Amino acid sequence: MLADIDDFKHINDEHGHEAGDLVLTQASAMFRDACRGQDVVARWGGEEFLFLLPNTDTDAALHFAERVRARIAGMAVDHDGCKMAFTLSLGVASLAPDENLEEAIGRADSALYQSKSEGRNRVTPASSPHADTLRPVGVARVCSF
Repeated sequence: MLADIDDFKHINDEHGHEAGDLVLTQASAMFRDACRGQDVVARWGGEEFLFLLPNTDTDAALHFAERVRARIAGMAVDHDGCKMAFTLSLGVASLAPDENLEEAIGRADSALYQSKSEGRNRVTPASSPHADTLRPVGVARVCSF
């Protein structure tokens, strides 16, 4: 599962980098609290976070993602007397038996991008592995350059 704090640049630009750091710190603490002992959450870069949820099926992972999204949406971080609310977009992929972790993360990243492009503050499940490589039998593939 990949999560990205929506409009994080706006938080930094509007309230300063100290406020952005506070948002990251408080979001990180909430993420850790939401996770089970076997789960791993790590800052993936910038305002993005990677969650590894072993022994979790897709439905449970989507439920977890929605719970995390809702908890973040209900938070307000206090910085110098200003309450800052923020939201989270997420992409969720289950590791398929025939794919490696990097491929699953790539699918979660694509789903995260879809969450962002569809308005933010939402959870999007990833497409199944190799969905983009499937095409109907008997249909010619035409490439243009």
